[in-house]
Amino acid sequence: MLPVGAGSAPSGERIGNLEAQSLVEVCMVRTARAGMPPHPTEAFLDSCSICEGSFPDPSRACISFLREGMLRRSVSSALDALLELHAPGSSADELLLDPQEHTEPREAEPQVRRTGQPRKECTLNIRAHSTALGHEALLASGVDSCPARKNYSFPLFRSRIRAMDTVRIAVIGAGVIGLSTAVCISQLVPQCSITIVSDKFTPHTTSDVAAGILIPHEYPDTPILTQKRWFRETFDHLSSLASSAEAVDAGVHLLSGWQIFRSIPTEQVPFWADVVLGFRKMTEAELKKFPQYVFGHAFTTLKCETSVYLPWLEKRLKSHGGLLLRRRIEDVWELQPSFDIVVNCSGLGSRELVEDSAVSPVRGQVLQVQAPWLKHFIRDGSGLTYIYPGASHVTLGGTRQKGDWNLSPDAETSRDIFSRCCTLEPSLHRACSVKERVGLRPNRPSVRLQKEVLVRDGWRLPIVHHYGHGSGGISVHWGSALQAARLVSECVQALRSPALTSKL
Repeated sequence: MLPVGAGSAPSGERIGNLEAQSLVEVCMVRTARAGMPPHPTEAFLDSCSICEGSFPDPSRACISFLREGMLRRSVSSALDALLELHAPGSSADELLLDPQEHTEPREAEPQVRRTGQPRKECTLNIRAHSTALGHEALLASGVDSCPARKNYSFPLFRSRIRAMDTVRIAVIGAGVIGLSTAVCISQLVPQCSITIVSDKFTPHTTSDVAAGILIPHEYPDTPILTQKRWFRETFDHLSSLASSAEAVDAGVHLLSGWQIFRSIPTEQVPFWADVVLGFRKMTEAELKKFPQYVFGHAFTTLKCETSVYLPWLEKRLKSHGGLLLRRRIEDVWELQPSFDIVVNCSGLGSRELVEDSAVSPVRGQVLQVQAPWLKHFIRDGSGLTYIYPGASHVTLGGTRQKGDWNLSPDAETSRDIFSRCCTLEPSLHRACSVKERVGLRPNRPSVRLQKEVLVRDGWRLPIVHHYGHGSGGISVHWGSALQAARLVSECVQALRSPALTSKL
């Protein structure tokens, strides 16, 4: 959206046979007629002076204008108007680089040969650098009709930025994975602007339904050492928060309890045993509380109140200059005009967004009850039945319904959950204020954490994928977010590389 007053041209201003569509176009045309190369940012500021009084704060309007990527479109459309005046039939997108600028096509990009009628000679030789956009804008470059010229197609803006320019990063998804990834990027990647783009924010995300206890879920196709590193880094991060003055604001605290088994498990000591605190085998006296169980673990872990933690992450991102944008993305290329790098943390949405059929829903239904006398967690070793006390309520679970897309609570399922939990903790019969919650876990055999470069019509779009955590997202979110941020840093370094070819 254009800032107020920036979308209409002064009455009567025309470019050849075309009426100017924006003040930026008017200013660029006026500057070109005066024989000076137009600078997009200066053109916009000039437009502010033309319509003085139309909006109270031109600087804020200019910032909004830049964030929306409107200068790029205005520059292109203004150039098209000039070409219509001087060389009818040509367009800005058809302009070629000078042979001195680049004599070989970029590696890994398809060569697109233009066909059709030879272009008419254009005497314009306009060049401008848009430092505000962080790109080298190639507006026109002495186009001629010489048949000997190499015929390469390049986008109007090259996929490279200068070392000191701000890199614009879009993170798709506002759950715990998207928010933590954005915060980690803001800490690890200098000179970048970060915008989280999502159609849902807390308290309406899948992460808001999660119980938030740190007990890892195993991913069969992800190396155990990688999973352990993610869990350790997440545990250390939340442990630091739990022992800081921000513990209450972040919604993080320690929680002790038991994980119990009906039969002795094959793996009596899980891979994460040395990460949690005080891990040990349950005593016979402790097991007497659960007569149907024969083995168990006792340990202290961390509990993350997602309804508090997610807003805390949002606040932290904003303190680093991050932005939140409510918008549904159907195609990652929608973001390309306004962002240099895209980070895909869309979870289950990746099934359609990037056509990943490996990610599928696992429906989880839980109950949130008031039972303030409960102080320890109890978890069946299968992970299906659990009681997790929290700061404001106790979470009872749960279900693991693969391929089920139903987001409506099921009454029979709720009765079954409550009955199972009461078997473990009979005092729950006195619990009150039962609330039903449903979420769809983005299940995948392995977390997808990788980078790639998408290419379309000569444009290059670096993208980092970070999704597919299933029911274990809270337990590993910070560790995997740090790794995702490192991949983003590699993409940024490639964009800032002096060479046009990059090995993303």
